[in-house]
Amino acid sequence: MGTDIEKWEDLPGFKMSEMDLAYAAGFLDGEGCFSISKSNHWKASVSCSNTDREIVAWFHENFGGHFYKNPTKRRANHRPVYQWKVVSNNAAAVCSLIAPYLRQKTEQALLIIALQQTMNFQGARKGLPAEIIEQRNWFSDHCQELKRVTA
Repeated sequence: MGTDIEKWEDLPGFKMSEMDLAYAAGFLDGEGCFSISKSNHWKASVSCSNTDREIVAWFHENFGGHFYKNPTKRRANHRPVYQWKVVSNNAAAVCSLIAPYLRQKTEQALLIIALQQTMNFQGARKGLPAEIIEQRNWFSDHCQELKRVTA
């Protein structure tokens, strides 16, 4: 799968119930962001933001990663925004766990998993082969394309 974790049992979220994984997938289908950035050597991430601290903290507690509170409100009468984010191998691990339950963002999750599988390349000292670079760029471009609205 392309993670540092040796066994499925060690993955964040592995011991969650099927119902919790389905809930996480449903929430991330609607409120989540699956992305692959070309900067920083193709970094994959899964994140969600919400004004409900408890739900964002739930993701952090169950899947690890990072928990942020937006330090400034958009307006005086707005509630603070909280964000959860996992990157790289942990993003691929989360995608592997929830992919069977996703409806809208399945392909984006599968692209993150595929990208991470290329990250363990132990090639020549002169850099990555052109085909690996081409694959990673395609994963990133295609993930971005899936986010575009077409009407």
